Amino acid sequence: MNETKKITTKKLLSWFASILFPVFAIAVGCFLLFADAVFNISFAVTYVIVPMVSIALLALIIFEVKKALPKVILSVLVLIAFVVSFLFSSAVGTFEMLTHKQNTEIGERYTEVCEAFVSMPTLEEVGNYTKVEHYYYFSSFFGIFTCDADTLIVHYDSTEYQEQKNLLDSKYVFQKVEMTSCGYTCNPFAKINDYSFRVLDINEEYGLEIDYPKRLVFIATNDQDNSISYTAFYNDDLDYIESLEEFLLNDCGWKHIIK
Repeated sequence: MNETKKITTKKLLSWFASILFPVFAIAVGCFLLFADAVFNISFAVTYVIVPMVSIALLALIIFEVKKALPKVILSVLVLIAFVVSFLFSSAVGTFEMLTHKQNTEIGERYTEVCEAFVSMPTLEEVGNYTKVEHYYYFSSFFGIFTCDADTLIVHYDSTEYQEQKNLLDSKYVFQKVEMTSCGYTCNPFAKINDYSFRVLDINEEYGLEIDYPKRLVFIATNDQDNSISYTAFYNDDLDYIESLEEFLLNDCGWKHIIK
């Protein structure tokens, strides 16, 4: 092996050794995507941009800097910057997860939702559907502020849909006046695409399972595709809601459900 090949091989080995942490971060990101993580800006910065920039800088340093000492110092500084940036973006970013199950795949998670929110219907209580879907949405902000939302979307043929839709007002009590918390007032109705949302009564009808704005249940009807959706939301840190539409899209994950 000539001298040039030896130098090149040594540089390659040094580069491979130096990028272990950034490559591991990318591998973790890939695993999280397979585990139903949502690819958003925070995810891209943390698991793609920060490690890829670090890998590129390390390549530039190792293959272009001639002297050993500056090469080592610069590589260490890049790795320190990578670790700090990765930890910072992990801590302050908003990370999301969306799990989608349908028909016979729906299992224990939704059973637990029905136990926690008795106003959420079991699969045996929603009539003769053609398809049923369960979305579990989870988001985390600053690593400590989290919210959970479970959405059941039940699809029917046109006749069954009208029957089930007509039953809603006899089964449930809906909020009819604006909701207020911390000086912010929120309308109890919202329209997103073809879904018309209503909030279950936030006063006494549903006991402790409803606690505006921390624990809520929404029901929406869609006349275009003959479906009824039920959303249960929980966030112990939430103090107010300004816009019900924005809340449903961002806090309950409907921006990912309606694509």
